[in-house]
Amino acid sequence: QGIGVDAPPAELKLRPMADALAGMPCVRVTVDELRRLRQGQRLARDLPPGEVALADETGALVGIGLAECGAVK
Repeated sequence: QGIGVDAPPAELKLRPMADALAGMPCVRVTVDELRRLRQGQRLARDLPPGEVALADETGALVGIGLAECGAVK
């Protein structure tokens, strides 16, 4: 059942974005690697093709990448 747009905050049960990506492979990236990804560069990673969650060094979600041909972009 959906929640109406006028629902009081007490009725909203928002979940962290990382929960939505729990079944997705996760790649931890350093600050420098994240900067490189944001500039369109690829990171060498041996992963099966598909979408991957990108997490910083603390494990916080920072984006979603695409693994293909031995790299993440």
